[in-house]
Amino acid sequence: RTPSYDLARHVSDEVLLRIFSYVDEHTLLAASAASRQLYRIASDPQLWRVHYYHRFILPRAARIPGLKLEAEANGQGEPQASAGANAAQGAAAGSSSSSLSDSGSGRLAPTSAAHADARADAEPAEPFKPADPADKSGHPTDYVDWKQQYRLRHNWARGLCEVRQVEVNPINCSLTPVQERRTLVKVVHGIAVTVDLQAGLRAWDLRTQLSIAQTTTETHDGIHLVPTALSLDGQKFEAGILDIMLGFNDGTFGIWRLTISQGKLAVLYRQDKSYVGRLTSVAYSYPYALTAAELGFISLYTFDSPNPEPDADLSHPHVLSSLKSDYSRQPLVLSLRRLKDSAVASIAYSFDTVSGWAIGIQNFDIRPSGCSKPDVITSRVAYTLPADTRGLAAPAHYRPKCPTCANFPDSYLDDDEGGPAKLCYSHPYLLATMPDNTLVLFVVTATEKSFAISNPTRLYGHTSGIADADVTPEGRAVSVSERGDEIRVWDLEGGRRDVSVEVRPRPGRESDDVEGEPASTEAEQRRNWVGTDDQRVTVLSETLDGRESLVTYDFT
Repeated sequence: RTPSYDLARHVSDEVLLRIFSYVDEHTLLAASAASRQLYRIASDPQLWRVHYYHRFILPRAARIPGLKLEAEANGQGEPQASAGANAAQGAAAGSSSSSLSDSGSGRLAPTSAAHADARADAEPAEPFKPADPADKSGHPTDYVDWKQQYRLRHNWARGLCEVRQVEVNPINCSLTPVQERRTLVKVVHGIAVTVDLQAGLRAWDLRTQLSIAQTTTETHDGIHLVPTALSLDGQKFEAGILDIMLGFNDGTFGIWRLTISQGKLAVLYRQDKSYVGRLTSVAYSYPYALTAAELGFISLYTFDSPNPEPDADLSHPHVLSSLKSDYSRQPLVLSLRRLKDSAVASIAYSFDTVSGWAIGIQNFDIRPSGCSKPDVITSRVAYTLPADTRGLAAPAHYRPKCPTCANFPDSYLDDDEGGPAKLCYSHPYLLATMPDNTLVLFVVTATEKSFAISNPTRLYGHTSGIADADVTPEGRAVSVSERGDEIRVWDLEGGRRDVSVEVRPRPGRESDDVEGEPASTEAEQRRNWVGTDDQRVTVLSETLDGRESLVTYDFT
């Protein structure tokens, strides 16, 4: 029979921690519900660090070519490898000074006697106390809540999440031209930035579903331009600053700064005029900016002044490089990434070949020259192998590659070319969405001596048309169907890249409907955009009457 008192009440925390080091995750979760003491001890980060290592790190390390894991001959069971392998495992698991667990039983590795004696002589012994994740006052700067990290990775692997929804455009805009009412969205570290012609530029906290700041995007002359491209620069996010770049239909662009703590959006730079036509894609990573126009003009800028104060304006940018592409077609995507001593500007695009289509990437390696104006040291190009056209279209069926190309017959493309509908590039992953409900994955390899794109990998799983997709540098891809609620998560670093998980909200925790508004069925909603970060997936959905909402799938 169950005793009426707590059996573990008189057992020390150190003994309980040693006991818990032998049990699995399910036992830890079951024991944590028994009492506050057991909950505190069962939540110790080092216990969950062991389980995180064995479930998520060790299986991938075993698949690395040339990495051999061997058990210690002395029976400790600790996985051993070469110095390079140990460094890789330590970096992947967020290594700390304490040793990892026994590979078979999950036991905590004992400290050597000599080390224990030396430590005892150096400082007086203190009562043992397990780490309490709820108490953040004593956490070091590099503290990692391994239980939370385990829960997050587990939920991603199973597709388990909670759903929240906030309306970003509740006004019925169905009579407004599509180009003018289009909403652009980008997400970084739990902050969503939206921009449209009616509401202007806005920032949202996805954790609370509340608006942080809002401002207009009109010019100094009071002209409202249609935003056509959006990019975020999160270099200063830890300081509470997020920089935003917008491109417009007249070919100009502007830079805004979001100060999160103050809830303030301020314009840093606004281009006066441009002659390149409507911008289709932009990328920004201070001090570099990259723009692409629908007529094929691509420009690389630099802001050569030092970092300004939060409310200071940026200086006028200088053009580092510009080019005109006559053969590329949409889709086209831009990317800017910072390295230790340099930066890389990338242009990923699709183009026609004799037998079909192909994808190319052009890299600009930017290094400081010691002067006020950096130099573009190298420009390299890599291509995929041509893909066959899926079918021959009748000569009368054409579509222009841009809305303003109707007077240029050379710019027409066949409807049945079979090329990608959208490109997503986050180094080293290049992802293409296809009209046949599949995704195509490429891995880009860029070193000082080589630059290449791997053979394609087809990703199957969607049962309807794919509206949008996103990929992160860590190897997580997310795709969403245009109709219905099919959202799939792909682990590109795993052993089976072609296997995806469908996102399934937790039962009984549906999205929050706005008060006074009837809930729209999934069939009535259209998905226009999807984005992801480490903890959540965000989807922009639109109803038949033009109302738009941000739906957040939280995996924490």
